[in-house]
Amino acid sequence: MIQDARLHDAVALEEIELYGDVVIAASAHERPLTAAELDAVLGLIRTT
Repeated sequence: MIQDARLHDAVALEEIELYGDVVIAASAHERPLTAAELDAVLGLIRTT
């Protein structure tokens, strides 16, 4: 199968993966994620 190079977008693929991580984390809780939990899922460091 020949792949069309125009369909490859590394940034979009990374965003889709992050979105999937958030969906999985959110589905594991019966309440909304806190800002700190969301940051942890996204690999961010809170400085507040």
